[in-house]
Amino acid sequence: RALKMDEELGYKSGIANDLGNIGSLYISLKKYSEAEKYLLQAISISDSIGILKEKVQFENSISELYSQTGKVKEAFEHFKKAIEARDTLINEAKSREIMNYEFEKKEAAVKAEQDKKDALAAAESRKQEIIIWSVIGGLFLVALFAGFIFRSLRVTKKQKIIIEKQKHLVEEHQKEIIDSITYAHRIQRSILTSDSYIKHEINSIDAQHFILFKPKDIVSGDFYWFFKQDNCLYYITADCTGHGVPGGFMSMLGISFLNEIIIERHITDPGEILNKLREKIVKSLKTDEGYTKDGMDAILCKIDKSKQILQYAAANNSFYIIRNNEIIEQKAQKMPVGYMEDSAQFVTQTFRLQKGDNIYTFTDGLPDQFGGPKGKKFMYRRFEENLSAICNLPLKEQEETLEKTFQDWKGNLEQVDDVTVIGIRI
Repeated sequence: RALKMDEELGYKSGIANDLGNIGSLYISLKKYSEAEKYLLQAISISDSIGILKEKVQFENSISELYSQTGKVKEAFEHFKKAIEARDTLINEAKSREIMNYEFEKKEAAVKAEQDKKDALAAAESRKQEIIIWSVIGGLFLVALFAGFIFRSLRVTKKQKIIIEKQKHLVEEHQKEIIDSITYAHRIQRSILTSDSYIKHEINSIDAQHFILFKPKDIVSGDFYWFFKQDNCLYYITADCTGHGVPGGFMSMLGISFLNEIIIERHITDPGEILNKLREKIVKSLKTDEGYTKDGMDAILCKIDKSKQILQYAAANNSFYIIRNNEIIEQKAQKMPVGYMEDSAQFVTQTFRLQKGDNIYTFTDGLPDQFGGPKGKKFMYRRFEENLSAICNLPLKEQEETLEKTFQDWKGNLEQVDDVTVIGIRI
């Protein structure tokens, strides 16, 4: 009825909204064909009259429709269009804000610098969102293709002749899979915070650092992420469920959600950041069968240079601060960033820093590595002894020593898990 009235009045904005609402209703009723027709009409009208806010809604709705119907490419294209329309709205709002503040001469320089940082952060966030969704789609297709190939290898003796005939084809397909996963590795490395950005921001708070990052497979389930805002450095050291392609999926979700929580929503308390991250992970991984126990163990740190304090929240993984050759363990809460029955809220802890303090955050890959003369685990006690022995060395030498220690201990044995150690000296 509303659509008919708006059509009689020639009210195009109202017509577009009516069509979009009808399309969304049909999605909830799973009448996808009708939903697609109405949403495409709504998008066409929104483009013709330039109503960007409504266009974002319509593009997101039709992207959700295509996701539910398995049209991954179309879902991704419309998701990009929604992002572009949203960014246009944001950019228009930013332009108006800058014009309003041009008359405030005393704040002009500060405002211009802040706008530049916001634009860079937004651009980085958009870039990572696009890359993440591209990689997720690509890895999903690779996983399906890999499943098909490996199932084809489960054959009986009578099928050996067929296998020999298909051997060349299978080898070519395997090479394509490995090449695809290798490309996914390069993309994953690109969405990890760049070395140049980390070095610049850590130097800006008069600190030094190293990052020892050794994935078990081509794609890693460990990840790290850095962001600096208002003289505070945020960084996370995370170990996702599994490694390889499954862990890679989870790490990309984690980075995407951190961009949204910290950069876009401006949440700054470490405990609250992990709470929001857990909410989004649990919601994203929920299926019709219920909740999955996938997630991550993580340490989220916030170094406030002006107050000379470290605030943190830790899920399952503790970490160390070494001061005057004494190890001060910072205990973690015994729960993951993921679904767990009767889980509590993550709580922010505070530690007052002193010049010369060494902060070491890490995943369990190095302590859990088998090796040595008896093929046993490296263990946390031996890890602590090594950190105590190297804590006064330059940070680059600490990284090199830890890597050599790991390789010597592992020897010819297989690496059992992804390895990540981050050291920061105040």
